[in-house]
Amino acid sequence: MSLQEYVRECLRALTGASSPGDVADELLALMETQGGHSGGRDLRREDAYEGRVG
Repeated sequence: MSLQEYVRECLRALTGASSPGDVADELLALMETQGGHSGGRDLRREDAYEGRVG
């Protein structure tokens, strides 16, 4: 077994090897039930990189 196959197998075990549809349904359910916590602040891509070198 190659390292890549081993990593792939570990990731499958960790994620439960759910189907893409099941993952999408779970994500949509979480988005509907969990409110955002931005404090009213608009989030921009530039904010994510603010203060980074490079």
